[in-house]
Amino acid sequence: SLTNLGNVEQSLEKGKIYEVWFRNLIPSVHTDQLYKKIEALFGQLLNAIGFAYRTKGDYKNAIEYHSRSIEKLSYSSKADDFVASTRTNLAFLYHAMGKDRVAQANGKSALRISKRSSNLRQAGLAHNVLGIIAANSLREQQAINHFRLALDHLSRVEDARGLAMVKVAMG
Repeated sequence: SLTNLGNVEQSLEKGKIYEVWFRNLIPSVHTDQLYKKIEALFGQLLNAIGFAYRTKGDYKNAIEYHSRSIEKLSYSSKADDFVASTRTNLAFLYHAMGKDRVAQANGKSALRISKRSSNLRQAGLAHNVLGIIAANSLREQQAINHFRLALDHLSRVEDARGLAMVKVAMG
């Protein structure tokens, strides 16, 4: 929330405090079920920190935190939405760095996970990023197809912010 409100530095500051808190908490957890829940929550925090770094333009740290997030999220069978979100973020970052093969692989992975969990919002966001990658690679028809699917999915869940992002990307 702090990142979305433009308080990236405050977001990173709080995120680092909570990261240390999780690191100190994890060794004291003695049940497997609780350990998995805490690891999944830690993964969500790492994803948020990665997003803050992305917003700041620090792609190297963003990729590091998103990658660590996926590792932690793998402890939870209910973390599909967060893994898909993280993969979508990685797709955008790798594309921004000119690494389109890795970007597409992450985008397609996000799309598969989103479809498996029936998360139309996340599928729409993944299609949007795949559309951006296709458009910037001069694959016009493929880009249009992704953008149309993104608009369809995001319209069905009435995600105004997501629709706005797709319309900007299509433009």
